Amino acid sequence: MCIFTNLKARLKRLHNYLKSLKKFKFILIMTLFTYLPQILFLQLIVALLSIMFPDFQGVPHPSSTIDSSGIYLFLSLFIAPATETLFSQTIPIHLLLNKKRPSKKNIFITILISSIIFTWRHGYSISYLVFAFFMGAILAYSYIIYLLKARQGLENDFSPYLVVFSIHFLRNLTALGLRFILLNTLKL
Repeated sequence: MCIFTNLKARLKRLHNYLKSLKKFKFILIMTLFTYLPQILFLQLIVALLSIMFPDFQGVPHPSSTIDSSGIYLFLSLFIAPATETLFSQTIPIHLLLNKKRPSKKNIFITILISSIIFTWRHGYSISYLVFAFFMGAILAYSYIIYLLKARQGLENDFSPYLVVFSIHFLRNLTALGLRFILLNTLKL
């Protein structure tokens, strides 16, 4: 019981810290958080999936078969974050959280539903679905933080939509940049 109490206290401190951050710092930190599941659990998830599905081939990225043309970059950096933020966070969260101060249970359920919707749009592979679920949870959490700030009159100059779009944009930009660097390094 002590472990869970300690964990709960640490999560509450983290939550309060994240809520107190200025927009730019919040966006950067949450972008980094989107990589945590891959960093922490990649080997474990790949091993489990290999056991469960003998034909499992690793963690293919959706762009592994697509060239880095201008159209693909535009779609990945602008269209995907814009539409996914609208359909995976904005619409579901506004439909489910219509109170000024929703309960923790409603917030948790809303994050879960938003994450499932986000995951559904990223069905490239089973392992990618796992990572997409965690990323969807981080994006939904971020949206809710800024939605509640706006409803309380604490944030009026930057919408929750723009916060999540920015996190998603930076995540995709970083992923594409790293992929570009790795592919060009391997060619040398």
